[in-house]
Amino acid sequence: KYAFMALSKNSGLAQCWGDSGSGGDCLGMDFAGVTSVYSTAFAFTALNKNSGLAQCWGDVEYGGSCRSIDFIGVTDVYSTKY
Repeated sequence: KYAFMALSKNSGLAQCWGDSGSGGDCLGMDFAGVTSVYSTAFAFTALNKNSGLAQCWGDVEYGGSCRSIDFIGVTDVYSTKY
């Protein structure tokens, strides 16, 4: 149950595939301005380091939700395996 993401930072377009519950579905998400993408085994975070805006998707128990997190000033994200 793994997922993958391919991102064009120039255009902000991405493709995600694999298990949808692990982040394999990013249809309709806007990746314009994303500077970095981080992942656990079951979730992704796309971060714009310039604006502090981030999007998280995948399994919420493994980092797939970050609505309550303030990413302003964040330069790097680290994760455990899960």
